[in-house]
Amino acid sequence: MGPSSGLSPSPPNSEASVTPYQYPHSQGLPSRPYLERLIVKIALEKGEVSPTRLARLLSIRRIKRLGLQRDQATKFRRSLYRKILRICEDFRAKGWLTRALIPYHPALAPNASKNARTTVIYYPTVDLIEGRAFLKLARSEPHKPKLPKRANPKRISAFLLLSQVQMLNDTTQELVSELFEAYLEDTDRRVILLRSVDTGEFLKLPYSHRFRPNRLKAQLAKYDLAWEQAERLGFKRAVFLTLTTDPSKYRSLLEAYRDISPKWNRLMSWITKKVGYRPKYILVFEFTKKTGLPHIHAIIFGISRIAPQDELNRRWGAFTWLYSLKYSRGQWLKVDNPRKKRQERAKVNGPVFRDAKAYLRKYLSKTFRVMTNLLEPAPDRDFWRQEAPIQADYVDWENLVQLALFWASGKRFFTTSVSLRVKLPKRPSLGIWEFVGSFDREQVNEIIRILARIYPKTGPPDIAWPPPDASLRPFERLNLWAP
Repeated sequence: MGPSSGLSPSPPNSEASVTPYQYPHSQGLPSRPYLERLIVKIALEKGEVSPTRLARLLSIRRIKRLGLQRDQATKFRRSLYRKILRICEDFRAKGWLTRALIPYHPALAPNASKNARTTVIYYPTVDLIEGRAFLKLARSEPHKPKLPKRANPKRISAFLLLSQVQMLNDTTQELVSELFEAYLEDTDRRVILLRSVDTGEFLKLPYSHRFRPNRLKAQLAKYDLAWEQAERLGFKRAVFLTLTTDPSKYRSLLEAYRDISPKWNRLMSWITKKVGYRPKYILVFEFTKKTGLPHIHAIIFGISRIAPQDELNRRWGAFTWLYSLKYSRGQWLKVDNPRKKRQERAKVNGPVFRDAKAYLRKYLSKTFRVMTNLLEPAPDRDFWRQEAPIQADYVDWENLVQLALFWASGKRFFTTSVSLRVKLPKRPSLGIWEFVGSFDREQVNEIIRILARIYPKTGPPDIAWPPPDASLRPFERLNLWAP
């Protein structure tokens, strides 16, 4: 057979039932886009990628389907390994993966050479997310993540990460924490610039968000006030609900985060039909430590029973726990269940608590306690005090997974019925101000000087996220500031 035909010779002693391999060993290899998506998915779900192990898993069925034998199967597996390795090295050059050489072990590379001393393992980095690899690699996927229109780039990166995994592992927890840490450092350098509509003067304010120490203290104060309001309304009984999430029903964590609130509204509509009115409630969100799956702790006031647990499980779509509560001397105590079997089951699987109010407050305090400022007593009614955080404000700067998931998902720490919300004192009005933008604190004075010359001619600019080391020249161009 001529060399121009591109066909390799058939093996000499092949069985009749097996089709001889008559194509080059690179003919049946998976496409590069498929391998790129697969490598990114495995890197995030497993926390690492082994080219040797991946090549072995992908080649088993293909070798059988193509009818390859011995030397041909070895050549095919080696070609697949080299292709995967090239993609991993390309990702490493972009900063998306890091490489590590670990001692050889048969479990990692069972078909490797006996002379092999090390095995190559690749680990994902934050640059994999910030490089928007997901949007490029998911171009053929039917369901792309719906991203917020205006958000910090770090939070958009966290959205992309949560849209690619069903549950968190150690690697993805570290990636989310790094993105949250980068967001805190970025906002620490920024100030918000406002301009008075009446006088034209500029006002600089510290960049504020709900993870500031003073804002977290205000959340605990709102939680206590909601319970006080429920006691003033005269409630003496309630039910305690714990609602979990079934990960098999969602393609990603982001989808589970977005669906849990609509599911709660549907459940409340069902409860309203059963009891004849919409009861008051306090709802606390929580994330499982190891997997990041969301679940809900809810206190529904004014009722002592909803439905049998099996029926509640079917309505919610996942496993639930249900307890009756009674109010006694400032505490919401769990009512003992007369049925021993259900009581023993609750002790083994369900949350263990005596006072529901203290149990949920302890969880919120534990989540917020990564801030050292929370250990100090909160100032009375000083909910609007602005504080610029520094790294010393955080007890565990490297492990902020719980707060990072609240930040990435956009979920509230807790929510209540409208009648249980207590209005906080408002800041006195200082006139009408328009938003100019958020800028680096070291550059804002120069920006104010430039805008004082430009503003009367053009109007306010759009929101901008310039990097800290950005040049000030773009601010001097009038057309960039046109609305």
